[in-house]
Amino acid sequence: MSNKGKSWLLVSFIIVLVLLLTPFAGNIYENIIKHKISSGVLGGISASYYEGFFLSSFFIIPLLLVLFGTRKKYKAILVSLLIFIVVLLVIGAWEQLIISLITALLGWLIGEGILLLYKTLKSNKK
Repeated sequence: MSNKGKSWLLVSFIIVLVLLLTPFAGNIYENIIKHKISSGVLGGISASYYEGFFLSSFFIIPLLLVLFGTRKKYKAILVSLLIFIVVLLVIGAWEQLIISLITALLGWLIGEGILLLYKTLKSNKK
C-alpha cells in the first residue's frame, strides 16, 4: 500500500475512533466538571456528545499520529488540533480548551511512552 493510502487509512481510523469514543469522553467530561452540561444553542445535540467530541479528538489525534505518523507527524498534530482550538476560542469555551489541551498532552505522552517501550523491547530482542 502506498504512503498516501496509508495516510487516508489512518485519517479514516481516527475519524471512526473519535466518533465511537465521543459519548464516553462526554461522560468523563461531565464527571470532571461535576455538573450537568446544558445544551445551550446546540439544539437537539446532546451536550455530552459536543464536549466528548472535542475531548476524544484532542486525545486520539496526537496518540495515533505519534504512533503511526511519518516524519511530519508533529506538524500534522499541530495543524489538526489548531482547527479545534480556533473553534473553542471563537465560542469562548475556556474551560473546555484547557481540559482539551491537557487531554492532548496526555495522548501525546502515552503515544511517546508506547513508542519508547516498543523501541526498548525491540532492541532487547537483538
